[in-house]
Amino acid sequence: MSQARTICVLIPPELDDFIKSLVAEGKYFAECEVVREALYVLHQLERPEEAKRRLREKLQRGVEEAERGDFMDGDEFFKLLRKRIEDRLSQSCF
Repeated sequence: MSQARTICVLIPPELDDFIKSLVAEGKYFAECEVVREALYVLHQLERPEEAKRRLREKLQRGVEEAERGDFMDGDEFFKLLRKRIEDRLSQSCF
């Protein structure tokens, strides 16, 4: 993954309130995560065939891993995922 960069974006008050509410509800850890996710979704909408292809590849890889018995408990997975997100946010948002 390439190195992230910081940009300045002017947000209208209604979107600012929306972003803050998502963070306050605990759906995201930080405002930058909301904006990053929104841009990712927009990117996917702009390239639907590429997104479908990548999703099929990921699903196939998951099926193959499961068939080999190479998977982890759901609770363990989400604990690891939350830790990774927290680590990334502590490095890239501020």
